Amino acid sequence: MEKILIVGAGNAGAQILREIRMNPGLGIKVVGILDDNKDIRGKILYDTPILGTTQEINTIIKKTRGIATIF
Repeated sequence: MEKILIVGAGNAGAQILREIRMNPGLGIKVVGILDDNKDIRGKILYDTPILGTTQEINTIIKKTRGIATIF
């Protein structure tokens, strides 16, 4: 299973997340979401945590280990 992060918790990011979840045959697991709005850190979008901002991407990748792709 390929682990990914999604950048953006708005409409486009939510749509990507929904499509991935509706198609388990893709073999993709969304580990978390990054968004530049610091106020939504720690919130959940469709059972997926908003881990932090894009400025924290290197730290988040190190913590989550095994991220293959960032959308």
